[in-house]
Amino acid sequence: MKNIIAKPFLKWAGGKSQLLEKFHTMYPCELLNGEIKTYIEPFVGGGAVLLDVLQKFESIEKAYIFDLNKELINCYRCIKSDVEQMISTLKVLKKTFMDLNIDDKLIFYLDIRASFNTIKLNGHYDFEKAAKFIFLTKHVSMVSIE
Repeated sequence: MKNIIAKPFLKWAGGKSQLLEKFHTMYPCELLNGEIKTYIEPFVGGGAVLLDVLQKFESIEKAYIFDLNKELINCYRCIKSDVEQMISTLKVLKKTFMDLNIDDKLIFYLDIRASFNTIKLNGHYDFEKAAKFIFLTKHVSMVSIE
């Protein structure tokens, strides 16, 4: 079976994907030697460094991620809780969006954004808000907003 390499599911301002090779030269020798068992990511963002460390260093037994962005943390919680529900919700949004003409795509995007902005996070898991968050970050560059 072919190894699947996980990549960040979001493009994130300040993302580190392009810097990973440089970071490899800066990882502590304790990590490289397999001595570190717990990984803590204080500003996870899109998760490029997190995914890199988890996939390259089998010694990591626990990982804790943090970020000030509550919507982002909600996404990670929802994916951890029920990735299949997230995928199916996103597929519906994507199919609806892709079947529209360009003018209707803009209207759909703006409707999703307006709806997203009205949803208040209540508790640890809000799948609707998480799906809309991912959709909006993935499609913002496709929609020209003046």
